[in-house]
Amino acid sequence: MSKVPTLDELMNPALRALRDLGGQASINQVYERVIHDLELPNDALSELQNPDVNNQTKVHYRLGWALTYLKKYGVIATSGRGVWSLTKAEITSVDPTKVKRTVHDLYRGKSEIRTTNIDFKELEHCYRSDATVKVLCDHMAKRERNQRETKMERILALLKADGNDVRMRDLSAAFRRLGEIGCGKRRRFPSRFVWSEVGFKACRDVSATTPTVQPPQPPLDCKTKRVLQTHTFNLRADLPITFVLPINLTSGEAERLATFIKTLPL
Repeated sequence: MSKVPTLDELMNPALRALRDLGGQASINQVYERVIHDLELPNDALSELQNPDVNNQTKVHYRLGWALTYLKKYGVIATSGRGVWSLTKAEITSVDPTKVKRTVHDLYRGKSEIRTTNIDFKELEHCYRSDATVKVLCDHMAKRERNQRETKMERILALLKADGNDVRMRDLSAAFRRLGEIGCGKRRRFPSRFVWSEVGFKACRDVSATTPTVQPPQPPLDCKTKRVLQTHTFNLRADLPITFVLPINLTSGEAERLATFIKTLPL
């Protein structure tokens, strides 16, 4: 599989494309020019950013952010809906590292959130009722230090690496609930959650102090002497369900069970 250009690798091609297109163009025009100039193959162009959310490709997503960084840096601007234009025609190239550092420094001060008004009872309720909030708080409880902000794509990758079946839409909803409670706010440059002064610690504490209600373990099946085991599956973000199955369940039995579920009325 061909390598998809990084955000840094797309900044100068995007700037060059705008200049070659007369100093003003739509993002789709810039996109077509960039992929032509970089001679990107189809396999790199077909990789999706978040397949669970939409069909946007990684190249299109990263190009959008490259243009946004260049705008915040002051070398381009938006002159209409989806239309970008050069503001400093004399600048033919930029240092991507310097661009990112300058923009991050510019917005760091705007990201500080001092709110300490957290609804702890609601946070505990969310922890008990929302499977994604619980997974998120449990992960935070493993961290040795508090965080100032959490990047969405990074935390999604970490949660999946821990074996959790979490989708971006569920994660976004979980952070939205945490924001409503007072734990912080969503930011979109880049997509991340900025914690309030005590928000991160509150999520760690709720994981450590809230007892998890475990479903009762089924007894031994006295007739067959088979040991049964309870399995939990997050059917929805807020709806975990349990299965009680033999501990030595075979693949054939699993297939029969799956076939049975498909026959249930919808």
